[in-house]
Amino acid sequence: MQKAEILTDNPQERLQLRSNKLAYLAGFWDADGCFSLFRTQKGNKIYLNPLVVCTNCDFSQMDLIAEMMTFLDFPHYVQERKPAKANHRASKDIRVQGIKRCARVLPQMIPYLIGKKERASLLLMFCELRLKKMGKAEPYSRVEIAIWEEIRKQNKRGQTVESSETNTPISLVNKDEDRVRACVRA
Repeated sequence: MQKAEILTDNPQERLQLRSNKLAYLAGFWDADGCFSLFRTQKGNKIYLNPLVVCTNCDFSQMDLIAEMMTFLDFPHYVQERKPAKANHRASKDIRVQGIKRCARVLPQMIPYLIGKKERASLLLMFCELRLKKMGKAEPYSRVEIAIWEEIRKQNKRGQTVESSETNTPISLVNKDEDRVRACVRA
């Protein structure tokens, strides 16, 4: 990324530049990214943690993605991974992890996604439901569990998922949890 791009004073140019970067990131995440809720357990308690991550072996590409994330003021961190086996290559992860961070990034990325739009939308819905409960140690609702199960199902290796507005597993009646209805596909 060149400094001239960042320092432009023209609001229209900045808006177009931002839109271009969001579209590029969304395309990259559609291809190599993941929208997930990972489950951890501490003692008897189970936690569902939102995660937006992409992994790639092309370090120059990942550096470009990290620069774009910084330009867009997206909270993220970059992690370099050593090869697990002799025939593997080193890779980099770019991660956005946590309810507040994911809730900040997803609404901006979702309009540009195509293949993984449904997963990202489900993850955002989960984040919004949990943000309403911040500071309270409330158990997960049936809707939150249904979202986790659906994302988990869609992220299974070898599975293909149709991305269609009419075929969504969770229908959002209203963003209030009381009015959200789980409609898991039959």
